[in-house]
Amino acid sequence: MLDHITLLNERIASWTVGAHDVETEAQNRFELHGKTAILSGRQDMIARREDHGVIVDAKTGHHGPGHAVQAMIYLYAIPKAIEWCRSAKLRGQVTYRDHTIRISAEAVDDQFVHNLGTLIRRTSSDEPVRRGPSRRECRLCNISTADCPTPVDDGYEPEGVPPKIFGTARERGSP
Repeated sequence: MLDHITLLNERIASWTVGAHDVETEAQNRFELHGKTAILSGRQDMIARREDHGVIVDAKTGHHGPGHAVQAMIYLYAIPKAIEWCRSAKLRGQVTYRDHTIRISAEAVDDQFVHNLGTLIRRTSSDEPVRRGPSRRECRLCNISTADCPTPVDDGYEPEGVPPKIFGTARERGSP
């Protein structure tokens, strides 16, 4: 927790030196009400200057492709939820201690939006979510066994599993 606060404060300082206005977590909270679920969140910060904005998510733990997806969800949702962002030219960043992953607004294309909608509908459905597709993905998942009593850790590997809903930024061709 303290590592995250320290990293975030460093990033805030670097953006304010660059003459950006910086808004942090609670100032950027969003909630989108859909037909089947509510998509909500609060990214670490948005740095803005004039009609440009950068959505920044700071990470102090292990690197993972889910971090880029999280930033892409912010790029999708924030313009719908925060008024000044609707006309802004936004991009995203996942910033670690030792490097930054940059995500263009174009990464949030029609396919991403479709996949996100599918994921939201599937996870908000009354139907139970199917078991994870691999031991590796289950091992990296943060869903507790209380919510997923049958993780793939028993040698079970389902056959004919469809491809991942989201690839890594590199697989999607994002910078």
